[in-house]
Amino acid sequence: MSLFADVEFFAKSLEKYHMQHNQATKIKESRPLGMLMIETTDLKNLLVPSPLRCLDALNKILPIIAKKKLDKILEEADNGVYKLEIKPETTIDYVECLTFLDQIQERVCHVLLLTTVFFLA
Repeated sequence: MSLFADVEFFAKSLEKYHMQHNQATKIKESRPLGMLMIETTDLKNLLVPSPLRCLDALNKILPIIAKKKLDKILEEADNGVYKLEIKPETTIDYVECLTFLDQIQERVCHVLLLTTVFFLA
């Protein structure tokens, strides 16, 4: 699963559970229906906690996932800085350095594109 898919999934999940909670809290506890008085207190009490549990689970797991992804990014950045600080001495070193720079440029462009698409959506 890509980073963009992860972000999209969590954004949709947060939106969905907030909407469900808002809808559940708007349920009237009693409502006349013709000659009957419909009591929905039990239904409301059953529905309200469910999206809250889901939101709580998302709020617990998001920081963990974010930390893991950030640690991976920092490790990759450290490795990149290390590779960039090495002065190439042979032709093979120059080729490896240029290849690395091309790979980094592609990744940066890809991340910028995903960021732009995400914030425009």
